[in-house]
Amino acid sequence: MYLETLDIKHTHITSIPSSIWNMKHLLHLCLNKARLGLSAQSTVHKSPSQIQT
Repeated sequence: MYLETLDIKHTHITSIPSSIWNMKHLLHLCLNKARLGLSAQSTVHKSPSQIQT
């Protein structure tokens, strides 16, 4: 089983670590006003453009 959708709308989460981009099967990311991190030091398997929603 793989996580394809992460929905953090209507939560108190305000920041997402850059490691979120290492989730190979993530297709849908539902946010309100959370900040997304993208560090140049992390190994990224997925670019933000590969997220469908």
